[in-house]
Amino acid sequence: MQLQNIKLWIMAALVTVSPFIHAQSPDTSISLQETRHILSYLAADELKGRGNGRPELLTAARYIGSYFKEIGLSAYGNEASVYIPFQPFGGSNLALRDILMYNGRVVPASEYAFFNVIPGWYPVKELADFTVIQHEGAFTPGILETYKNTEKPLIIWTDQLTPDKKKLPKQFDIPKEGLRNNIILVYATAAPTSIKLTANAKVYSMLQYNVVGMLKGSTRPDEFIILSAHYDHEGVYKTRRKRDSIMNGANDNASGTTALLQLAKHFAQQQNNERTILFCAFSGEELGLLGSEDFSRQVDAEKVIALFNLEMLGVPQLGKQKVFITGQEYSSLPAILSAALKENGLTVIAEPDIEKRLFQRSDNFPFAQKGIPAHTIMASDDDDKCYHEPCDDIKRIDFDNLNHIIKALSKAIQPFTTANADPGRITRPVE
Repeated sequence: MQLQNIKLWIMAALVTVSPFIHAQSPDTSISLQETRHILSYLAADELKGRGNGRPELLTAARYIGSYFKEIGLSAYGNEASVYIPFQPFGGSNLALRDILMYNGRVVPASEYAFFNVIPGWYPVKELADFTVIQHEGAFTPGILETYKNTEKPLIIWTDQLTPDKKKLPKQFDIPKEGLRNNIILVYATAAPTSIKLTANAKVYSMLQYNVVGMLKGSTRPDEFIILSAHYDHEGVYKTRRKRDSIMNGANDNASGTTALLQLAKHFAQQQNNERTILFCAFSGEELGLLGSEDFSRQVDAEKVIALFNLEMLGVPQLGKQKVFITGQEYSSLPAILSAALKENGLTVIAEPDIEKRLFQRSDNFPFAQKGIPAHTIMASDDDDKCYHEPCDDIKRIDFDNLNHIIKALSKAIQPFTTANADPGRITRPVE
């Protein structure tokens, strides 16, 4: 009897202690090795400064999108993928008209639907570029769920009409994870013997992409926290006389993008977010916040609790383990975040020079204009000697300090994701 009591006591003790042990287990999701790996890729000479309008920016977008999908993030809203296109150089999406030739016949828009989810994948495409599938039965709104994980681009055809005698349903339901590959749905009376998909290549080539991954909240999925960083930079200045003409943008802003990806991985592994988290990698920032401006029109501002923008975190210009938060006078978010960052080993200093208007010059601003507490966390500013210069290179990055900042941010932001922190709204006019 005494031995049985001892066994029961041990079991009770283990039940009591084990949650504590789990909570205290070290977080291995944010590693120095991976921080170094991500930033070194984004700031490598091969990406040629990730210039807007350049193919290397698409390469960076694909890398970020693949990372998001690998850690299990889904597409936002009704988007077909994590890649959300916009046109920074003018023009209208209405000008984007794909033309499908199917067995020598131009297919009317009412008879096919093209879901293009791969950045830079644009026509001309022919039959050999697709796997062909005949679908049994009519197309339904939910058909894409069946084919969402296809390894190759698909042409799916059917000769069956919908119950209301239409060739296509009124709309298609996009799977919550988005689509893995491009899909064309076609109403046709026979299998394709020839395909030619063409479009205005100039329009396609001018598209750029915000890369947005979503981690759905468990209990408050309609409340959003946004983490953001811009991944574009200045490209290559061929007219410069200096030996190095590649504007690698290691600090501005491969460092912020690296932090974004590491935080995405951290929260995806934690799986304890009650609110939905959007991880947004914006392009077009160096052109005047064009990517964030476009995406800010796609979110319901009333549902966004807070936005944390990550910018120039790789060079400790103001001292190791020091950051500042822009626009501290605009909302209560900087004060709440500062207290949490200090508890996790960072010194939060005052914004160095409000006259620089850093709050208005980064991707937080379009969201702040809509009343969202949206602020940028920075470790350096445009007084850094290599700001928008070729010397903004990997060799200047303090990886230990950057990794420390990322870990501190992961802990400081968590109360916002678990609905234990609420900064209210912007408290003064944003100009």
